[in-house]
Amino acid sequence: MRIQLVLTFTSPDRPGIVDELTAVVVRHGGNWEESRLARLSGDFAGIARVTVDESQLDALRRDLLALEKKELTVQLKQTEARQPQRDYLMATLECSGADHEGIVNGVARHLAQSGINVQEMSTSLAPAPITGTPLFHMHCQVQIPVDCDRDALHADLRRLESELAVEIVLDDSSEQAARAPQGG
Repeated sequence: MRIQLVLTFTSPDRPGIVDELTAVVVRHGGNWEESRLARLSGDFAGIARVTVDESQLDALRRDLLALEKKELTVQLKQTEARQPQRDYLMATLECSGADHEGIVNGVARHLAQSGINVQEMSTSLAPAPITGTPLFHMHCQVQIPVDCDRDALHADLRRLESELAVEIVLDDSSEQAARAPQGG
């Protein structure tokens, strides 16, 4: 029986990291199915969904952990696809403004309190064109419950913008309800 695994890793950035990881997965008959990888500061980090025959799990884990000799830290977790508890609408949330502590936490807390699930998130900093002041940008794919009061949600986001001194744009114009595995 094939099982699903979530593989996370980090390593000082250098050529060959993806090759080393995927070679171990393939050697054990596994399939690297989806992933998000990025260079952050001087490290290269990622998360991937891998499937492998259950009989290969122990050997795969052993060989992946052996990569630690090359300063590659790997964690492996068995998982399974889950259906969300309720119907939702997919939406995009963008947040931007002068960088300061607490923006991600403030937005994440508000989304969680509103029953909104973050499916994907990326954040970045870039210098402002003239002043060089660090500008923060967040891009999220979120799941909004279909029974969420959208007018109240938009009003709450306006208040949050003021509290955090940022601009928040929620594109929830898609009227397509969906069911899919949940994120975080």
